[in-house]
Amino acid sequence: MRTPHRLLLWGVLLAGVGVAALLIRPAPTGMQAQLDAIREATEHPFTRHFQDYVRINTAQPAGVTKDAAIFLAMILHEEGIEAEIHESLPGKANLVAVLPGGSGLEPPVILHHHMDTAPVYRGDLWKFGPWDATAHQGYIYGIGALDMKSYGITFLEAFVRAHRERWPLRRTLIYLATCAEEADYEAGSKWMLEHHGGLFPPGSVMLTEGGIVEMLADSVRFVGVEVGQKAYARFRLKVPKESRGLLDAELQACVPPLARVHPEVRRFMLDLMPFRVNFFRDCMADIDRCVQDKPYGQVYLPGSLKDLVFNNTYWVDFPDGSTYFMVGALWGEPIAEYAARAEAVFKAHGIPYELFVTPEARMTPHDTPEFRAIADAYRRRLPGVGVLPYLQAAAITEACLYRDRGVLCYGVVPVRYNIMDGVNMNLFDERVFLPHLLEGYALAGGMVRAVAAGD
Repeated sequence: MRTPHRLLLWGVLLAGVGVAALLIRPAPTGMQAQLDAIREATEHPFTRHFQDYVRINTAQPAGVTKDAAIFLAMILHEEGIEAEIHESLPGKANLVAVLPGGSGLEPPVILHHHMDTAPVYRGDLWKFGPWDATAHQGYIYGIGALDMKSYGITFLEAFVRAHRERWPLRRTLIYLATCAEEADYEAGSKWMLEHHGGLFPPGSVMLTEGGIVEMLADSVRFVGVEVGQKAYARFRLKVPKESRGLLDAELQACVPPLARVHPEVRRFMLDLMPFRVNFFRDCMADIDRCVQDKPYGQVYLPGSLKDLVFNNTYWVDFPDGSTYFMVGALWGEPIAEYAARAEAVFKAHGIPYELFVTPEARMTPHDTPEFRAIADAYRRRLPGVGVLPYLQAAAITEACLYRDRGVLCYGVVPVRYNIMDGVNMNLFDERVFLPHLLEGYALAGGMVRAVAAGD
């Protein structure tokens, strides 16, 4: 009987060694880990949805989004969730889906993205077709991949999971897709607020675009959750560069040559300072001195940060020959008045234009449970990375419209990207790295659950 017992003992020992080896075997690192993540992301069902979504041409100026809204509605329908499609103009559609939660008395949490994309100015510069959603070397290429169909799909995946897994929602959860962010907002968020404003009561929480994940190579420096942006008037017109000299002096006089450091801007500068190179730190540490000594500030303060302190006017030229003239206003300043002054200049010179004016600049408070929940969700996915309230400079998002109605808008980035990919956004070879898309599903789900269910 000893031999069988010995064999049994050796068998148990060998099995134990085998299990221990499996348990202590190091996880894949480097290239192998990345290949595994690419494979996993490729096989994720919502990645296939993402590719199909990118293939739907919603580029401005046409910006036809009805097919995109139907596509999203079909995915929701297959999950047993009904969506409403609101066609504001022929071909211009917005989509809303609702998961009830809590008592229904607390304002909802809104997951927002826009379905339209920037125009394709130079299709000949693209490595792959802008609507092919080609997968190549771990990336998916396509116009709108970053701005902002990746948001739409990662938020959709979180919304579907909330339904499938019966998350204990403390607040109603709304999935919102709008149609005209890259244009004038008229058929999109403006129309929704006018015709379905009851969906967005004051105190609602919106997750949308506008934040930043500053990343060099694959190393994240900091995360910024956007809580405010300046107010702008945007004139769309055509004025050749050689004809602008006569206009510029008159247009610049439309905005008072003031500089003012809003308390939140000062705080933002100090929070951001550790992540900037030494060249800028002195100025950011004493921003008031930079403002008082304007030439010093112009030299030592980065351009995007100057926009948060100095009023500005500037021209933006596009490859198709169109032009924007932008007028900015700081917090608490009358953007409508500045826009009217510039409008009078263009009228006096007989220059036709289209005008879009944001509401006056507002900030979303960041001493809230919702901001803390978003920050904690980032920290769980990116341990050790700083998460800051972020002020957007020289950019307009739909958040300005909802903030004006008392909605708490937080600009986030579920799918991170490096600086060079950010440069290509809305131009050519816009792309998403599949491992970052895979992370985005987990991050968006964590954010939504934390804010809407309190987990």
